[in-house]
Amino acid sequence: PRFWADAFRCAVHIRNRCPSRVLYGGAKCPTPYEKWFGQAPDVSYFRVFGCIAFYNVRKEDRDDRKLSPCAVECRHIGYDEEAQGYLLWCPVTQKLIRSRDVIFDETCFPGEHPSPYEGLQRPISYETPVVWPTTRPPLTNDKPQIVQTPTRRIVPLGDDLFEGSDALTPTGSKRGWSSLPKRTPKRSRNSRNCVDNICEVTFHAAFLTDPVVSLLSGGNSDLDNPPCVPLSEPKTYKQALTSPDKEKWLEAMQKEYSSLIKNKVFELVPRPNDRAIVTCKWAFKVKRKVDGSIERYKARLCARGFTQVLGIDYEETFAPVVKFCTVRCFLTIAFQRKLQVYHLDIETAFLNATLEEEIYMEQPPGFTQQGGYVCLLKKCLYGLKQSGRMWHQEFKRTLLEYGFIQAKSDECLFTASVDMFLCLYVDDILIALENDAKLKIFLDHLLKKYVVKNNGLLNWYLGIEILTEPCESVLSQRVYVEKLLDRFKMSDSKPAKTPMDANDTRSSDASKEIKMNELLPPTEPYRELIGCLMYSMVATRPDIAYAVGYLSRQVSNPTGRHWTQAKRVLRYLKHTKDLGLRVTRCNPEDFKLCAYVDADWGRDPTTGKSTTGCVLYLGNVPILWTSRLQRCVALSSTESEYVALSECVKDVLWVSRLLVDFGIPCIKVPIYEDNAGCIKLAKNPVFHKRTKHINIRYHFVRDQVADGTVELVWLPTADMVADALTKPLSQFDFDRKRRRLMNCH
Repeated sequence: PRFWADAFRCAVHIRNRCPSRVLYGGAKCPTPYEKWFGQAPDVSYFRVFGCIAFYNVRKEDRDDRKLSPCAVECRHIGYDEEAQGYLLWCPVTQKLIRSRDVIFDETCFPGEHPSPYEGLQRPISYETPVVWPTTRPPLTNDKPQIVQTPTRRIVPLGDDLFEGSDALTPTGSKRGWSSLPKRTPKRSRNSRNCVDNICEVTFHAAFLTDPVVSLLSGGNSDLDNPPCVPLSEPKTYKQALTSPDKEKWLEAMQKEYSSLIKNKVFELVPRPNDRAIVTCKWAFKVKRKVDGSIERYKARLCARGFTQVLGIDYEETFAPVVKFCTVRCFLTIAFQRKLQVYHLDIETAFLNATLEEEIYMEQPPGFTQQGGYVCLLKKCLYGLKQSGRMWHQEFKRTLLEYGFIQAKSDECLFTASVDMFLCLYVDDILIALENDAKLKIFLDHLLKKYVVKNNGLLNWYLGIEILTEPCESVLSQRVYVEKLLDRFKMSDSKPAKTPMDANDTRSSDASKEIKMNELLPPTEPYRELIGCLMYSMVATRPDIAYAVGYLSRQVSNPTGRHWTQAKRVLRYLKHTKDLGLRVTRCNPEDFKLCAYVDADWGRDPTTGKSTTGCVLYLGNVPILWTSRLQRCVALSSTESEYVALSECVKDVLWVSRLLVDFGIPCIKVPIYEDNAGCIKLAKNPVFHKRTKHINIRYHFVRDQVADGTVELVWLPTADMVADALTKPLSQFDFDRKRRRLMNCH
């Protein structure tokens, strides 16, 4: 009896669309709906009351994470009388949802038997508090039995009282909902709720059993202190208008719109009849400094690129960004040559790129000037599929005009001389040069075309904090790790001294062991955690490379054991959050490229494949590391080492070409290997029954050794730093090899 009011409304809705002999006798029995509107109703959208329904979450309402859930399990409790949609109750978020994009399972009813979807739903984190519409009609009859009629004071938050969907118009219906005439009831002027208005609401006794009302009338809700909009980044334009920081968001939107006008991004034209119109939205972001304080409020107009049509609105979309290995080489070489590294930012970068295709877009929300007109885009806009590509081509032309040369090894690296080079990550620019005079000349060249923000000497880049001192520079992700700990509620966890336990034993408790081997429910953010750990590993933390590589192979079917191991990596990062990658100077004769490679034979118990570990150094600084599962099953430790060696040689060849672009020649690069049989196999083309089956693609290492490109050097296993990238180690061995791995002696 929790949804009596909704069940009553749903029953009335259905009865009004069913034949009735009460109205007319005879063979023909029209429906009350047909008598009222003059046409037969469409009942194809009817669904069984109370069944399970999956509500499709709009992209703009999802979390910023890439793998956020796209649907939520709800309960079907009726039909929307004001728009063409369903009314759904979400037991996870405790919200009433209005939507038309719904998938139903009319054979499953919660309460009768366990739901087959139990454990599959994910709660959605909404920014707005739970607020209920105050215009729900009370259930009345001739002699109402009123048990209690309390009057409550609530603060409504404007018109957006439901979590709803944009797709409430007849266009594009997926449920066969016909466009029907509606008799709009008269509404008083005060029925439209505003933020500053307070309504008096009287609830009927039948309503008090509804969970909608129980939130307002129960003792757990503090109605004298109603919830307020949280101080966070708004997701939509309407939320920005109701935000406590409304004035600052309006100022940010006005600044962005003025930039659009200044750059002549679009012009207003009559709406074409034969072209699809791309929609747009405002994106809001609070920019913060390194210490977490607010730097500025930023609003950006973004086109909804998913509404573009391939072949009409866009063709090619690929846009390169600088590789992290290139960034580490860039900083290492600049520090070795005592160059100054500056961080530049191109404001509204995409607005400077000319658009080749003819694209029409709706006018920005809040800035509509003429009805019936749309924006004909002349330049790129954030959100368009080809914007990144067109901006890269535009800025590349500017750099080539200045005299830079684009590197062959990385398209986002540009060099002008041995003491002036630049790398580009979308609109974030790093430039290394000798003095401020050269920087001023370069900035004068850029200011002719763009609005450039000079952030000064480099101290923060792509989530990496750069701490520079006269004798060394440290690349740290301390702030990023602290955010991870807060996000996954691990700030108060016990620190761990290694990312993985080298002696991972099974529990003697059978029930606990069974639980650890059960599949992890999707409510646990395993994928999100692995993605966050992988970014830290790729940027500055080679010490967690093996752990992240192993756990990332379990994302399709993670178990409780994998979830525990992933949280152990977080606990290790908490223990070492101040640890960073040290960049130090060395003697010019020692500033050379070298590599360490190792393999752990048959490490994977499921496939029997081996694990490759490889790390490349420039001087004393690690610039590239790899920990991955090999493609084939090796029949011996020598074969697994040989396969790992061939993968390492490929990385050495690419980094050698990269260093040539920086003006550093690489001749006979030493590769340290701890397997003597592998070295002999690479130097001597021996062909016998133990090696004849090895794929020919791995034998190219022999040509590189014969040509003198690389030199194989034997190294004792105790000194093999790449060993930490192939398997879990004891705390003593791991600490010793981590110091060399991250150059933190």
